[in-house]
Amino acid sequence: MFVCANWRAESPRAGLGYRRMSDGSVPLIRSDLLKAIHRSLLITCGVKRTRSFWQAHPLIHQGTVQGPVGIARHLADEANLSPLPWAFEVMNALEPFLLEDGIGIEAFVDSLLRYTNRASFVRSKTGLQWLRPLIGPLFRVVDPYRTVVRILVLALRQISQRGIIHEFPMRRGANGARQITLLTVYRELWDGALPAWDAPIFSAQIYRSSPPGIGLPPFDAVDTHADARRVEDIASGRSTEIRDGRFFIDGEAFGKVQRFSRFCREHGWHLPDYGQPDPDVVVIDRDWWCERRKRVVLRSDCAYGAPLCIFTFHWRLVRDRRQDFLKYIVEEAVSAEESEEENLARRLAEEFLAGHEAPVSCVYAANEDSIYVDGHRVCRGVPARILRDCITVYATTGRSHFTYREFKSDRSLISHPKNTGFEVRLRRLRAALDANPCGIRIESTGRGRFALRTRSRVTLVDSP
Repeated sequence: MFVCANWRAESPRAGLGYRRMSDGSVPLIRSDLLKAIHRSLLITCGVKRTRSFWQAHPLIHQGTVQGPVGIARHLADEANLSPLPWAFEVMNALEPFLLEDGIGIEAFVDSLLRYTNRASFVRSKTGLQWLRPLIGPLFRVVDPYRTVVRILVLALRQISQRGIIHEFPMRRGANGARQITLLTVYRELWDGALPAWDAPIFSAQIYRSSPPGIGLPPFDAVDTHADARRVEDIASGRSTEIRDGRFFIDGEAFGKVQRFSRFCREHGWHLPDYGQPDPDVVVIDRDWWCERRKRVVLRSDCAYGAPLCIFTFHWRLVRDRRQDFLKYIVEEAVSAEESEEENLARRLAEEFLAGHEAPVSCVYAANEDSIYVDGHRVCRGVPARILRDCITVYATTGRSHFTYREFKSDRSLISHPKNTGFEVRLRRLRAALDANPCGIRIESTGRGRFALRTRSRVTLVDSP
């Protein structure tokens, strides 16, 4: 309803946790969507694959690192809030994870919506409590879709206290056509404290599917016109460049560079001043289809690299549908029966909680300059120190992805600034872990990058 290319976690030398706001706090969000993601992962991918997903994205909650089981218990409690940067990281990580199993993100979100009270992401009783101020006016409205937009705004403000929602005036067209534009702002977005998320998937697709929650067909369309992600990140793996004010993919022009304020003025949107910057953005001229992801990932008439997100809802005036208002949400609120999907989700959740593995115990012996995993020595010397530093970062911040550069610049690890030999030592570490099946491995994730993979949560003790 709102995901991690530009999210930054603090290093273990700087402290623990997500990057904090200027006032020292971490922005929080209700866990309804994350709970729905967990449930849909269980049904779509199974217990084992769901566990591996959460292992790669642990949660830091109340000063401790929560693995898969801790995350499941955290999400099950409706009173718990989740760190917003972590929620965005989870959403951004879903598509590459699902592609490993040949599952498209659009199909996954469609299936997710079936398990989330028709895109409301809250229990029916909770939803009725939220809607209580609107129930009376709802049955007197002429345009119910306009009311759905207002309900969405109310829900967004309830889900995240940090988010700012602004509505532009509704526009009327021929034959009952209507459209309204919403602006979503997070002040932390443009200072790097929050990552950008896939707005067409985790906002527009969910928004479009929300009217069935009160007995209406979906919106005709919900277009994304401003996306905070960079085009270079979205089209990663392809040759991209900006030349003479044009944006090119594999040598073919797909957009132009334009000041964001000018883009908004051309659409008739006069932006409120929230202190946002006014950067150059890339405005896409025509859709770009990604063959690997099997979907359009760059959309025409959308500005990428924007400091906020803009969505336009399209529908036609519908009358005499009041008999269907709140039909589903009321039925689910008063029904004591569970569907087959509810029973399946409950069984898988119980299996998930019961089948977790013991933590991996690591000890770094300083006198030997060696590291032991579950009592067995894996390696010594610089490879052992590389593994020690990786585990320290993973155990304290949850970050599992690393770059060669951050290790090469560490003089306590690599003494020579040019002839570091880091690649050789990393290969030795990788070979040592492969030769000792201890539940930890090193995986290459691209040029100059690698990731630490574990079967479960990891503990590390420094032994003098």
